[in-house]
Amino acid sequence: MADRLRQRLTTAADQLIGAARDCFAALDATLPEDWRVLAAQWLAAWRETRVPARVALCGGQGSGKSTLAGAMVAAARHFGMKAVALSLDDFYLTRAERIALAQTTHPLFVTRGPPGSHDVALCEATLAALFRPSEASIPVFDKGRDDRAANPRKVATPVDLAIFEGWCVGARPEPPARLTTPVNALEANEDADGVWRHRVNEALATAYAHLFAGFDHLIYLRVPGLAAVRRWRLSAEGQRAPEQRLDAAAIHRFVAHYERLTLWMREDLPPRADVVVDLDERHRVASVWAHSGLTRPAITASTADIPMCESCVRMIGAANTLNALSSAAPRRRRPENPAAAGPPRALATAGAAPTLRSTALCAMSSPRGSGEGGF
Repeated sequence: MADRLRQRLTTAADQLIGAARDCFAALDATLPEDWRVLAAQWLAAWRETRVPARVALCGGQGSGKSTLAGAMVAAARHFGMKAVALSLDDFYLTRAERIALAQTTHPLFVTRGPPGSHDVALCEATLAALFRPSEASIPVFDKGRDDRAANPRKVATPVDLAIFEGWCVGARPEPPARLTTPVNALEANEDADGVWRHRVNEALATAYAHLFAGFDHLIYLRVPGLAAVRRWRLSAEGQRAPEQRLDAAAIHRFVAHYERLTLWMREDLPPRADVVVDLDERHRVASVWAHSGLTRPAITASTADIPMCESCVRMIGAANTLNALSSAAPRRRRPENPAAAGPPRALATAGAAPTLRSTALCAMSSPRGSGEGGF
């Protein structure tokens, strides 16, 4: 009986790997290889359920949220599923609304980004519309003009997956005692009385908490630290029109608005996320984690004797995290006690040396730098 069960598991694993491998090969080769691996693996599992789901994709500035979300949409298309990616950034309050908020609440609210600067009600209405038969309108924010664009994006509905990416999606308010001490010069000099950071915290405890509770799955891209965020954010400026680019000093000030919550999320979010993808300083996937309360044994990296290449080490982490993202019935997230849930479980780390029973993916992989990506 054990042999039959082992064979069934091996066959299922090989089928999953084969489907993901085909999807990986079909994705745009200009996308980062790590994102293609994750997208192919996750959507290979989701295709089995086809249960409509809202997926929250969270990560610090420059972590690659938009790129990963786009890869997931493409992978869904490969499997005949309909997915749409939308960004929290597109739900910023208009410039006029933020100026009014800055005048009545705190001057720092003129800068877009922190909780309190989004139209949360519009977020919820848009997400709901994506799962009703008809057509949904998704707002578009023009960052060059720092204002909402006149024409929204139209999407035929319903969709199978809504992938909602944003830097603070899933964040909880900080304990009040943590708000006392400024975390940087911006807070010390321009929020000395703490009014701004307390209002941000209040927003997280109210409207944003209700929005975030409506997601079925939460994926967290954990940045290595604020220095990496500043570096990646500055690098991204090179992709913008010259007249719209920020210099290093402007980037430093801009990121300072995000610093407190980014640091708090690195501490608070991993025990509550379904999947945590740790990024290294080179902007590569260092490890993939899935919460121990959500995982079931699937493809294991400890029961075989075939050494795996580096790319396969990365893949096995992604393959195992499918268990956290492919339940038969998605759940709406609700406030929980992270201490009771326990720590997340490490599934794979690039520095480890696991093995894989099937050689299918190793046969498809290629050395880094060869120009031919693979698992």
